[in-house]
Parts: sequence; C-alpha cells; structure tokens
Amino acid sequence: RGPHNYWVRTATSLPASPGGLINLLHYDDAARAVVAAMRKTVPGVFVLSDGCPMSRQEILDSARKCPDYAEDGEKILEFTGPRDKIEGKKLDSSHFRETFQWKPEFESFGKFMAEGEYERELNVASLM
Repeated sequence: RGPHNYWVRTATSLPASPGGLINLLHYDDAARAVVAAMRKTVPGVFVLSDGCPMSRQEILDSARKCPDYAEDGEKILEFTGPRDKIEGKKLDSSHFRETFQWKPEFESFGKFMAEGEYERELNVASLM
C-alpha cells in the first residue's frame, strides 16, 4: 500500500520532482480520526496528516531501509521531472487535533518504516 510500494518494487522512472512534498497519514490513523470525528458533531472540513511531510526522495529512501523492501531496494528509481517552483505544502492538522483530542499513533512515515511498525495489525477494538 502507498506510493513507496510501487516506487521500490516496480518503477524505474517517474516523471515527478524528487523534492515534491507529500503529506502522509497512516491508514490506521485515518480510521481513528474518522471515529473521533463521528463521536463529536462539529461542522467543517478537516484536512489531516501526520505533520511530517516528506519529499518523494525521502519516502523512497525510508522505504529502502525497511527489511520488507531489502531485495527490491537495489532497483534504481529515477525521478525525471523538473524541480517545481513550489515543492509542496505542509498541512496543518492542529485544528482537528485540538477539536477532537486526536493525534496520530504513527508519528511519521520515516519512523514507521525504521521501527518495523508496518508489521503491526490494526487493533479494531482501539477504534471504539
């Protein structure tokens, strides 16, 4: 799941800037956020992320350090797109965090991959 899986295992060339920022949020954290929002009726539109955006290259480098991708990590992916004038934006989820007393369980994609958290199963009971 996620772009890193495709980039490490399949892609050899991607017409995108390596420095383009991507705001991430683990699937389990997204599920917990939905449950938190359903418990409290607050009007509005909320945007979520883990608060640690990473560039495409940083995501790829983090994934290559993960044991699950060790064999695939030797493939060379080249980002062939030009550098963008604006490489992306950092999303601010502080309003959602404060309103719903929520924070992501997974602090960042880099830490998630480095600590082997990808092997952990979702505890559905923790959502209730």
